[in-house]
Amino acid sequence: MTFAPLPTHPRVTDPDWQARYKAFGPLISALRRRDFVTDITFDGDTEAITAELPDGGYLRIDTGDEVGDLPDDIDAAIAWRVIRGSGDNPTVRDTVYDSTPDGPDFLNGALLSPLLVAIDTYLGARGLALLTVLDVHPVVVTVTTIHDHGRATYEIRKVFSMASREAARYAWAVAQSLPASFTQQHLSPNWPRYVLADRDRTRVVQVALAELAYSSKATHGPCVCRFTHPQTREEEDQLGQQIADGIKIGDAHGVYLASRRLFTAPQCPARTANAHG
Repeated sequence: MTFAPLPTHPRVTDPDWQARYKAFGPLISALRRRDFVTDITFDGDTEAITAELPDGGYLRIDTGDEVGDLPDDIDAAIAWRVIRGSGDNPTVRDTVYDSTPDGPDFLNGALLSPLLVAIDTYLGARGLALLTVLDVHPVVVTVTTIHDHGRATYEIRKVFSMASREAARYAWAVAQSLPASFTQQHLSPNWPRYVLADRDRTRVVQVALAELAYSSKATHGPCVCRFTHPQTREEEDQLGQQIADGIKIGDAHGVYLASRRLFTAPQCPARTANAHG
């Protein structure tokens, strides 16, 4: 798992720009994992996240309000809007995603998972995606417990191959099983999120893209990246042998897949979390 480089403009050394970049880290990191150079840009009084596309165009991501500004940090967002534009051709303007109150994706609110799936689907259909595999989006059902006093805890209950009603039903069953009362229910069909209160703690049960879960929390669990990475030295040795065998028999595709799994392993979020557990 590799990341696109930072933008090349002088603002990257500006503490204010760095703070804004960090404030939207989960979304920006996901875009950079897709090999898009991603920036925080300013246009007059408006601020947005922009991701450079391989055709010279860009994605502009904002909250879709009249002001057009980004909130103080990503947790304060209530919706997202994604527009594809082109600096060379002003007639190119597609709405990729819109979860504002009047948008077609309004049930998703500020959730990042459906936003990223929409971007992958849109770009993949137009041959603009830089990743080899775009139709695989493993998801996890997670339980986050936030204590009034003490550290928050994070648990991955189950991994699913994709967002589905099955995953949503499982999340609902987990939420119902907890000894707590519901304070908020985010009823996006495939991306539900439940907030429950239990005396001195708050629990959040949700369905999220595995890439977001593993990259934002230190936890133990299997690799669910697009290319499954080795988690042990033995698995690394096995992949190395597969590469050697593939070279001998001329299996170029097998060598490519094994190489992707082996040589991007150091940046696998699950591998990093397990190494520190």
